[in-house]
Amino acid sequence: TRGGLIPGQLVLVTGGSGGVSTMAIQYAVLAGARVHAITSGPENVDRVKALGAEAVYDRLEEGWEKELWRGTDKLGFNLCIDSVGPALYSTVIRCMGVGGTVVSYGSTSGSTADVDLRHVFWKQLSILGSTMGTPSEFRQAMDPVFRGQVVPPVFDRLPLDAARTAHETLEQGRVFGKLILHPQS
Repeated sequence: TRGGLIPGQLVLVTGGSGGVSTMAIQYAVLAGARVHAITSGPENVDRVKALGAEAVYDRLEEGWEKELWRGTDKLGFNLCIDSVGPALYSTVIRCMGVGGTVVSYGSTSGSTADVDLRHVFWKQLSILGSTMGTPSEFRQAMDPVFRGQVVPPVFDRLPLDAARTAHETLEQGRVFGKLILHPQS
């Protein structure tokens, strides 16, 4: 909703293995977008492709940024859904198309990004922040989940007393999708 996605647009999702990103990929595909994603590691590339992304870039591979630009036929992305922040923000801004929109909803790599502002004004980019939607948007987002059209990937379920282990696992970047903590029963 926040990014104003239109069917047929070329969409980039960063942090492609994250919980929200895995859902954003599926929602964008369901909405009729052509989705590209950035992730890390060959196993995550395969997992993200399985979610419906037509192209996935491994940021640990040499030359991935040039491939990202070529993947747009050098026209740029219409929309980017970004959770990573500083580590990718400069690349994201450079790879946007004229009139594109970047929606930032997280900053897992830090809080301060270095961006060449000339790309922002020459391309007439819109940069938007987002945290949560309205209750109506939540219901709208959950409908495809209840219908089985979108499936939240769950990496693991751990008891609440394993919260420390869960945080360590998250910090190591090993999680694909969501890591669920639950009370012991």
